[in-house]
Formats: sequence, structure tokens, C-alpha cells
Amino acid sequence: MRKRIVKVKISQEQMTLLRLKSAITDLSDELGDSTKKPYKVTVRKIPPVETDLVTVGKINNNIKFEVREKESHHNEAHFHITIKGQGSGNYRISDFTAIESNIPRKVEKQLLEWAQENRQTLIDTWNEFHGYRITVA
Repeated sequence: MRKRIVKVKISQEQMTLLRLKSAITDLSDELGDSTKKPYKVTVRKIPPVETDLVTVGKINNNIKFEVREKESHHNEAHFHITIKGQGSGNYRISDFTAIESNIPRKVEKQLLEWAQENRQTLIDTWNEFHGYRITVA
């Protein structure tokens, strides 16, 4: 029996979301306790009609990675991390320094390690929504 290879054409947005889902699954595994169930991971794009942000990744409905579409007051490429009940922060994509953050340092360090490992995915997501204004190379 011959195996048949099927090529599927997907958009850059779909590819970006697939890479994010894979990266967030890896982060979920790192943050999880081996005695507990793994975090539930979802990745989705929220149309700008509903809101002015794009949730690029979620871990167990507690941690969100976001790129917000309507942010003309910022002049640098950045992303947001929100942890339900613990804090939130804005970070530059260029060097991952905090613009503003009240996330506990220990957790922030783990999340920023993930961001550094997945910098290209963050860049692609930023450029998709803000490339006309500020492009990250």
C-alpha cells in the first residue's frame, strides 16, 4: 500500500497560530506539575469587531499572551501577559524588558524564557497586525 502525501495550503496567520499552540503546549508542560493533568491549551484569533485585542495563547484559562490591535499610544513592538489573579505585564519584543509589570518575578522569568524561545512567533504575530506601523525584524 502506497502512502499518499496531501499538501494543504494554510495562511500565514494559521501557521503563526499553529506555532503558538505548539509553543504554549511546551510551556504548559514546563509549568505543570507531573502529578496533575496537563494544562488545557487553546489558541484563537478574536476578530477586531468583538474586541481590540488578539489572544494568541492561553494556558488553562489563567495565563494569556496577547497582541493588541489598537495601541497607537505605544511606539514599540510589544506583547502582553495576563495571569488571572496574579498580575499582568507589557514586554518589548526586541529585548523582553518590561514596559510595565506586576507579575511575580519567579513566574515572569519562566514566561519570558518561553517568549525568548518563541520570539519569531511573537514577531510574526506583531507584524501581522502592526507591520504597517512598526515592523519588527
